[in-house]
Amino acid sequence: MKELLLVRHAKSSWKDDSLADFDRPLNKRGKKTAPLMGQLLADKHWQPDRVFASPAARTKATAELLLPALAIPPDQIDWYPSLYDASVKAIFNAIKQAPAACQRLMIIGHNPGIEETIEALDPKFSEMIPTCCVTRIRCNIKNWQEITKKCGEVMDCLKPKEVLVELI
Repeated sequence: MKELLLVRHAKSSWKDDSLADFDRPLNKRGKKTAPLMGQLLADKHWQPDRVFASPAARTKATAELLLPALAIPPDQIDWYPSLYDASVKAIFNAIKQAPAACQRLMIIGHNPGIEETIEALDPKFSEMIPTCCVTRIRCNIKNWQEITKKCGEVMDCLKPKEVLVELI
């Protein structure tokens, strides 16, 4: 069994409409929520063995705020340009690059790709994925190259407004 943590980036800002979508930063709520979600993951002992993320500004900022609580420095993240605005196929292709020794892989990306990937892995799951949501999926595979539709089961879906109610 392998485990995926699929993370949608934290809330981004639309304040500066001159910025390209790729360059949009996090807003105040996103900057507050990401480290709190990182601490929640640390408290649950959901430390990933590897992190793959989109290089967009908002996913980079999410990673830089989320991962310190998990003792993962920013230089240990693999940045995959293919995860920006990624389809399920592109996300699966990135997952297939994870080393065999990796038991828990974290992907930090964007909707609709994150949501569609969750539903592809576990078709019984059909919830909306808000910003900074972390979905934990158990995959019935021995190595990452075997990732395919319907091979997963959603074990947890941590939505910030539900799990951090009193904090945000």
